[in-house]
Amino acid sequence: MDAPQLPVVCAKCHNGAKKTYNCDHTDYAEYCAECYTELHYYLTEPGQGQDPQGASGDGDDAP
Repeated sequence: MDAPQLPVVCAKCHNGAKKTYNCDHTDYAEYCAECYTELHYYLTEPGQGQDPQGASGDGDDAP
């Protein structure tokens, strides 16, 4: 009998995830679906900035 597989930890939010994704935008770090989707939203939506990874997440986007 195989041992249960532990969830992978997301490199951005540090939560466990059953499935993770990576690409050159994440520097091949494993991101959960929510963080990966958010990253690509910010990369593809006009006027949304380039990199949400440095965002504080407090909702205050003032410079």
